[in-house]
Amino acid sequence: MGRTMIEKIFSRHAGHDVKAGDIVVAPVDFAMLHDVNAPAAIDNFHELDVPMVMPKDRAVIVLDHFAPSPTPAAANSHKKIRAFAGKEGIRLYDVGEGICHQLVIEDGFIKPGSLNVATDSHTCSYGALNAAGFGIGASEMAVVLASGVCWFKAPETVKVVLGGKLPPYAGGKDVALKLIKLVTEKGAIYKNFEFAGAVGALSVEARITVCNMVVEMGAKSAVMPGDEALAGWLEKNGQPAEGFVAADEDAAYCSTVNIDLSILQSQVAMPPDIDNVADVNEIKGKKIDQVFIGSCTNGRWEDFALAAQILRGRKVGPGVRLIVAPASRSIYSRLLKEGLLEDLIQSGAVVNPPGCGPCAGLHGGLIGDGEAVLSTTNRNMKGRMGSSKGDIYIASPAVAAASAIAGHITWPGAEVCK
Repeated sequence: MGRTMIEKIFSRHAGHDVKAGDIVVAPVDFAMLHDVNAPAAIDNFHELDVPMVMPKDRAVIVLDHFAPSPTPAAANSHKKIRAFAGKEGIRLYDVGEGICHQLVIEDGFIKPGSLNVATDSHTCSYGALNAAGFGIGASEMAVVLASGVCWFKAPETVKVVLGGKLPPYAGGKDVALKLIKLVTEKGAIYKNFEFAGAVGALSVEARITVCNMVVEMGAKSAVMPGDEALAGWLEKNGQPAEGFVAADEDAAYCSTVNIDLSILQSQVAMPPDIDNVADVNEIKGKKIDQVFIGSCTNGRWEDFALAAQILRGRKVGPGVRLIVAPASRSIYSRLLKEGLLEDLIQSGAVVNPPGCGPCAGLHGGLIGDGEAVLSTTNRNMKGRMGSSKGDIYIASPAVAAASAIAGHITWPGAEVCK
């Protein structure tokens, strides 16, 4: 029996054949911590009382969730992290650099065929680069820093076959939400997702969005194929297009899901469950108080370019707050240089520094009792973005921009956007 992509990555790192269900102890290629879990990981590492073994050039710490610091406690945590990073010689991305997953992808830390860990559940995003990314806890990360290895249980794989071409304004977020609707939020616990078929219909940025959200079905990881589009993206970003893994034709999958992209409409997840998904036209007209565009899910350049295209020359509707946050400083800079940030500002948008604040419900634009927010983030459980008495709707940047203009949920083809 052949092997899936994730089985091949594990086999490559373990030095022997690995199948789904096997327990593996393997060296990791890269480790990332952020300011939510880094303080606990640092404490756990100190308790081990051993020197750091993980290569210093393959570990980073990012200050992105509590950034800029919204409380004295957060500021003190940042002080602790800065001191540790300086002592150990680990690269630190300080306040304003951006969101952890975007930064490590941008800066070439994630390579095809690699095995990566981070103290965040959305580490599965790295699968977009034909790599494996697993979220781990603070105690596990301490051991990784002390040893350079981590334990894993190789997951079973769900195969997702894409067909057709995406219609106008549909994108990675709509693919992700459709997949979640089909599988459900508990339908892929401890599974891996492997994508096949018309993956070329998705940009690499859109693939990051799709892989980012597999954890919302309980999955551990996702892997996209290494194709010409990914090779071109890597070369454009100054990275070698090598090390790709591909599934064998006779690889074993626990299930298969088919999605026809050609008939995919814009999708919206309704509160309070991420799998409560409907076509946008089924719920259009729902009044909203706030729109947020950003996060590790949809804070990339192409997301804002599309939003700016829709918002250009128009104004945010009365009574609606539009908050945007680029996922990294480099994205922010490009939006500024190309004039897209001006389009967003002139429409009425408020621009946050790069970071996770509103998405994680920490600062930078929370909602109050009875308010509704339409967000390009990844979770809509009660209280995630502010008041537990508020509602969170999850959708694409295109739907978010159009809805900001209308003051209610709609899509870019609606009359208000013509």
